[in-house]
Amino acid sequence: MVGSADRLCEAQGWSGQVPNCDAIKCVAPPAIDSGSVSDLLEGDFWEYGMVATYSCHSSYTLIGEKEIACSASGNWSHPPPICKVVKCYPPKIPANSKVSSGYGFHFKYGQAIRYTCEVGFAMIGSKMIECSADNKFHPDPPTCNLISCDRPSSVYKGRFTPDKDWYDYRDEVTFSCNTGYRMVGRDSSRCGQDGTFHPPPPRCEKVPCDRPSSVHKGRFTPDKDRYVYGDEVTFSCNTGYRMVGRDSSRCGQDGTFHPPPPRCEAVPCYRPSSSNEKRFTPDKGWYVYGDEVTFSCNTGYRMVGWGSSRCNQDGTFHPPPPRCEKESYPKGILTIQDLMKVILPKAGDIMEEMKSIIKLEHQLLQKEENIIANFREIFQLIEQFVNSTSITY
Repeated sequence: MVGSADRLCEAQGWSGQVPNCDAIKCVAPPAIDSGSVSDLLEGDFWEYGMVATYSCHSSYTLIGEKEIACSASGNWSHPPPICKVVKCYPPKIPANSKVSSGYGFHFKYGQAIRYTCEVGFAMIGSKMIECSADNKFHPDPPTCNLISCDRPSSVYKGRFTPDKDWYDYRDEVTFSCNTGYRMVGRDSSRCGQDGTFHPPPPRCEKVPCDRPSSVHKGRFTPDKDRYVYGDEVTFSCNTGYRMVGRDSSRCGQDGTFHPPPPRCEAVPCYRPSSSNEKRFTPDKGWYVYGDEVTFSCNTGYRMVGWGSSRCNQDGTFHPPPPRCEKESYPKGILTIQDLMKVILPKAGDIMEEMKSIIKLEHQLLQKEENIIANFREIFQLIEQFVNSTSITY
């Protein structure tokens, strides 16, 4: 703008003059040594937005901006470049490294060399250096140091070997878990190219055991969905059954219970002793809890004890089996009271036999024979009494 950007309304009218907008002009771009700058293609001055391009003579390198533009301030956007002969010689290859790109005996400005480290070594510094205007490479070449790993983190309820302060590349550690714990993850890890262990350390968790198998005619406590190493269960058998095996078991290192669960078998009772004067039913080789036997005495013997007995939890019959004692009858004169003393026990036996018949229908025939035999004995006693004594009142 040429003129004032503002005008004021006054009493005589607008103050000043209308400004003009002229194109922004820049002075001609500066000339450079050993190089040239482009000429105007049209017009006679450099105005806003126009670009001047520089180039260097053969064997010279352009350092700086190749193009500069006329800016809104009327100045060039950048200072002009310079033309210079630049030649860099490659530095010595760092130890434990190699050149991956940029081979040659000398380099021009801007050319680069790239390095990589040998396996097991880590790079410190920039992997790329460039030939600069001072005929040197910048930045300095990198160094390749031996890769090391810090000590792995501790494993809860576990350990590792060897245990030392630091490890070299490819060094391996082996992990193990304490008794009662199992490993989740790999059991070994190796120091890697990035300075960390791969795979990461495992973790140790308590060894689980499945729920113990059910015990037929028995049970165990505590009964839960999950057990771990060291948990103990206690077994017991139902009434009438006895345990074969240990009454407790513990979750072991292999994830199973030791010793294995016991079994529950029916409590046995041995066959009651028999004699010529005593018999019992049913008569079999062995009995189990709850089995009942019924006893009876042969003719001429009387029972002392209970007429039936049951196999009990302790493996014996309760009440104890009765005994049969030989009947003895007094000689001489007997009274009615004496007779009743003889007859009444027999009548009681008959009643017990009748009860047994009702209870044990499948033994009806044998019980009937016993009743008939007892009746015959009563009749014989009465006949003997009538024939051999006189009755007094």
